[in-house]
Amino acid sequence: MPIMQMRTSDDGYPLSRLDFGAIDTGTTSVQIGLRIWNDRPSPVIGELLGTGDGTRVSFATQFKPLVNHPEAPIAIKVDGVAATGVSVDHENGLIIFSSPPANGKVVTCDYAYSVGSTDANTVVLTMEQVAGMAGDGVTRTFPLPSRCLTALKLLVGGVEIPQGTGYEIRDDGGTLYITDPPEANQAVQFSYVDGVCQGGYYELRSSGLDNPYGQSNMADDAETAFFKLGGFFDVKDRLVGTGDGAKKTFETGTALIHKVTKVLVGGQEITDYALNNVRGTVIFGTPPGNGAEVRMDYSYQRGHAIGNIRKWSGRRCFLRASLPYDAPNTVLTARLRVISQ
Repeated sequence: MPIMQMRTSDDGYPLSRLDFGAIDTGTTSVQIGLRIWNDRPSPVIGELLGTGDGTRVSFATQFKPLVNHPEAPIAIKVDGVAATGVSVDHENGLIIFSSPPANGKVVTCDYAYSVGSTDANTVVLTMEQVAGMAGDGVTRTFPLPSRCLTALKLLVGGVEIPQGTGYEIRDDGGTLYITDPPEANQAVQFSYVDGVCQGGYYELRSSGLDNPYGQSNMADDAETAFFKLGGFFDVKDRLVGTGDGAKKTFETGTALIHKVTKVLVGGQEITDYALNNVRGTVIFGTPPGNGAEVRMDYSYQRGHAIGNIRKWSGRRCFLRASLPYDAPNTVLTARLRVISQ
């Protein structure tokens, strides 16, 4: 699966959050640059793997897996001289000699490593509010930092808790009530949509690539316009296409579908379909007949789909905040979330 990583605009540090602070209503902030990597490669130069003893043929790198790409060569040296007769186990980070280095010979290596990923063919960004708490074995009610308009996900100890039976929102969105009190020191993470997210105050564009190995099939989005992020919306009776008797896959036009309540083909409700929630596509078991309208009722979280990101590559994005004069908040805080597959 893809391993997405956010970093600062200069690629110097990992990025966990973006804070704008106070912004006057009726104004737009400066844009903040960031980079979104899919398993960013990390170079290592001159790592000491060990010293030969005349019998040892296998030497392990400190990090693994190693990047296996023609543009990321692995340079192995014995006493500073390029080694020959060497094979590489990239997955396990092993350097294997056909003949053991002589006793006292120093073995070093230049390489790049990653965490192990796959290409991300779909990448969608959105904004959501996140509240983090800790259980004490007794407390069931937790105050929220902002009013919850729509609940997205509750994790207790890393396990998702179902809404309704496992938790509910009370006090007009002001508190989270959990049916079974989280155990002492158990992590509680609640993701939801508040007024900041629903208002679409955050906007993003994608322009620029990080492609150190020159991989193909990844074009720059080169966006100049900004797209709103965040919020939860319901769609009724949307026409997503017309059948031709052969086509099975239809695009809704909206990514991050939360729930589908009805699918009609030619006016008849059907259930023989599969849904890709991230991409926002519906795939029918039997292709809709020629001329049959495909209509759907569903809810979705507003996001912006950027271009694909191949492993060991990244895209450069720019985020800004724009507040209308009637905005209810002047201090913005929310989490930028990256969803990929």
